[in-house]
Amino acid sequence: RGFATGLAIGIYAPKQEQSEITFNRVKKAFDTKNGKRILGEMKVAIEENNGNTLAFSNGSKVLCQSASKQSEIEGATHHMLIAEEAQDIDDLKMRKSLHPMVASTMGTIVKIGTASVRKCDFYNAIANNRREELLTKRRNHFFFPWTVCAKYNSLYRKYIEGEKKKIGESSDEFRMAY
Repeated sequence: RGFATGLAIGIYAPKQEQSEITFNRVKKAFDTKNGKRILGEMKVAIEENNGNTLAFSNGSKVLCQSASKQSEIEGATHHMLIAEEAQDIDDLKMRKSLHPMVASTMGTIVKIGTASVRKCDFYNAIANNRREELLTKRRNHFFFPWTVCAKYNSLYRKYIEGEKKKIGESSDEFRMAY
């Protein structure tokens, strides 16, 4: 129970390359001065570090895989599952393959994505989270429009200003992407 044998995290996306973006950020964080210091203080070492697995001496593990329609990913158990580009993960794959991976740990699923032209599991999860917040006052949906991101990245802000001129701030393309 709990994390007695380590923390298991799975990162999934429609394509392997997409899941690797977050996975590589995690790996990079452990390769920093602070990351190494924290691991040292906890007396934890990295035992495996390859293209899709980061394993630690305390049993913790970060796994990175594709959640494409044709992928066969059933079997892994996670405490936390991160679904990148969740709007593009097939609904059946999400519900049949990914959701059960956190069942035995009562784990957390984090779905990250952008608006799409179709209603999907990601859309339904947002709607459910918003309903739940109205009932319980517990917030599970976090939305960051371009205006927030632009405050912290001047290059992003400059790019967005160009996009607003090209395609219009009220266009569907702009509103779904930014």
